[in-house]
Amino acid sequence: MNDLLINKTTLTPQIQFLTNGTLLIKGISTPENTMGFYKPLYSWITEFKSTDPARINLILEIEYLNSTSTKAIVELLILLDKIREEGTPVEVMWRYEKGDDDMLDLGMDLQVSSKTNVVFVPVG
Repeated sequence: MNDLLINKTTLTPQIQFLTNGTLLIKGISTPENTMGFYKPLYSWITEFKSTDPARINLILEIEYLNSTSTKAIVELLILLDKIREEGTPVEVMWRYEKGDDDMLDLGMDLQVSSKTNVVFVPVG
């Protein structure tokens, strides 16, 4: 199994899914084909789960999400929560610019929508 590395663009975030269990999504997410962009991430996580990882740490450093990307992130969090329920430790960290209440609120909304425990970390 290989790392999944996708460089950010003006419409898509940086993706850095490492086989050591550290997963990073960073930047702006407004792709024209949201499911086309996120489907490989779901597939990678499903394959990674089959390697019986010791733990998974997802770090979300989102600057902006459009509505379809928000839905895609919720689906990703639900997938990770199922993996957690099956016994793999999973931690989700939402990093947001200190004082950016809109991004904090978005992270809290994602937590509620996905029923996933999220750690909120202000940066800057």
